[in-house]
Amino acid sequence: MMIDIDDGVMKVRVLDEEVSFNLWEAMKHPKEKGVCFKMDATEETILDVEKQVMKPSPLKHVLTNALDDIDSNEEQEIKECLKKLDAFEEVSPLEAKIEELKNE
Repeated sequence: MMIDIDDGVMKVRVLDEEVSFNLWEAMKHPKEKGVCFKMDATEETILDVEKQVMKPSPLKHVLTNALDDIDSNEEQEIKECLKKLDAFEEVSPLEAKIEELKNE
């Protein structure tokens, strides 16, 4: 099989048979009107939704920028807390035990 495109004509040859397609004519006359535009509208909608999904939440924005306003004492305290958290052993959800809280 051989495909040859020359001057907008695509020729497909298999053994001794050949079929020619005029690409310019095929592009001018789609079988269904508006088919080409559906993809454009869908792609635009997907991009809009993607922007909304990727936008950080206000809480994330505040927490992320909060680190810019801390002093050295607060930074040291955060580092100590992180060390303590890292020292804990990870418990898988299957091993986790739930204790019932009692009112006193």
